[in-house]
Amino acid sequence: MTRSEIRWALLYSLMLALVTSLPYLLAATSPTHDWTFTGFLIAAEDGNSYIAKMLSGFEGAWLFRSPYSATEQTGVLAFLPYLLLGKASDGSHGQLVALYHLFRVLAIPALVLAVYRFSSLFIENIGLRRWTVVIATIGGGLGWFLIFLGQPAVAGSLPLEFYSPETFGFLAIYGLPHLTLGRALMLLGFVWYLQDESSWRSGFALLLAGLIHSPELLSAFAVLAAHAIAVLGFGANKAHWMKRLARSILPSVPLSAYLGYKALTDPYLQAWTAQNLILSPHPILYLLAFGILLPAAFIGAGSLLRRNREALLFPVAWAIAIPALAWAPLNIQRRLPEGGWVALTVLAAAGLATLEGGPRRRLGRVAMAILLIPSSLLILAGGFELALNAREPAFRPQEEVEAFRRLSQLAEPSAIVLASFETSNPLPAWAPVRVVAGHGPETAGLAGLKPRIEDFYQVSGTEEQRMSLIREERITYVIFGPRERALGDWDPQEWECLDLLDGQGGYELYQTCLP
Repeated sequence: MTRSEIRWALLYSLMLALVTSLPYLLAATSPTHDWTFTGFLIAAEDGNSYIAKMLSGFEGAWLFRSPYSATEQTGVLAFLPYLLLGKASDGSHGQLVALYHLFRVLAIPALVLAVYRFSSLFIENIGLRRWTVVIATIGGGLGWFLIFLGQPAVAGSLPLEFYSPETFGFLAIYGLPHLTLGRALMLLGFVWYLQDESSWRSGFALLLAGLIHSPELLSAFAVLAAHAIAVLGFGANKAHWMKRLARSILPSVPLSAYLGYKALTDPYLQAWTAQNLILSPHPILYLLAFGILLPAAFIGAGSLLRRNREALLFPVAWAIAIPALAWAPLNIQRRLPEGGWVALTVLAAAGLATLEGGPRRRLGRVAMAILLIPSSLLILAGGFELALNAREPAFRPQEEVEAFRRLSQLAEPSAIVLASFETSNPLPAWAPVRVVAGHGPETAGLAGLKPRIEDFYQVSGTEEQRMSLIREERITYVIFGPRERALGDWDPQEWECLDLLDGQGGYELYQTCLP
């Protein structure tokens, strides 16, 4: 990369960081006296869990233990960036959110530079390299067209660009910095695998990617395996590439073995894995997502293959592996094509490079951009609308947040609190406590706990049922607020096992009689 190319990449990163930050700044500064901004305009429930992880890091944790389950946990080396960010904070919600978005902003240039560097291995034209970066970071599918038609759902699902950060790039840039940085490191690992003959840099880049976002290793190993198969089938320097492959994989083997062992032996992680269903949708959704690029990508693949170089097989092998990854027999199959959009974009750029004459090439780039970018603009527009019209789950009622803060002062760290699922999700982001049920995958045994919690707050529930839940989940505190009142007509003040500690703003905080 020349200085002018690096300068362009950094200026584009700055623009991308500014544009994606504006809705958050607007939400944080809007005069919403009855609401408090969570810090998230998309996937707020997951966002609350990231802030909760940062808060546990502030409290001293080095291993991840979910605050969304009362199940005993031994801890696992996961979500490391958030634990470390928490240690750099003062523990306040506002500073944790600010650090989260600082992480998000700093991860953007890492991804932009990595995509540019990766594309430069296959694309000679600087204009096409820039086009690749733009489409790889803010491009999407044709979901926007369905929105305008008033038919957003296809085969029972929204278009992938509106909920799958692994399939495209914009959602990760907009709200998930660990995915952004993990993808950047994976791409750099691929660059060094393809370029360095004796360096171990590729392996250590992938190791760091795995520490930041562990599913990145599954995707990276699968892509490397696909390229190795292509080299063994069509390459002339098989032994040479097998050495490169070993250097890229070996540094991550201990981490992979550790995570695999924990997943197979840790009861909490087993429960999480069973509930963490991230399945791929109907194939027509992938066709809707990638279809515009496929003709150009097919031409680009042929162009690269005709050059008869092992390194140029890489994006072709990656693209061919996408269907196998998307429907692999794993619970997280939709996560596995991670970064595959970058490979397809590179192939499409290689296809556009075959067009004769600058005007035709430019017309092709512009036409594709016009079709591929609107979905991201719709997501951004939705963020601005939400910032101006505060509502849950992106915002929380001010009285609820004040109750969380009072509980933080009353309760000891890691105390177990009972509340409705809707109250329990944001609670650990403001108070360093654990809840019985507040997050889909992270709450072990959620399907059985939800009805028991609802019964607890209903007048038809018995004292024996309530006491059984308190003992089994080791509950120390109980919240009784608007959402809990909505579950039933039960009056907690009539039960001798609960001692009222605080009752302001419609939120009553009780301590249980658990010894």
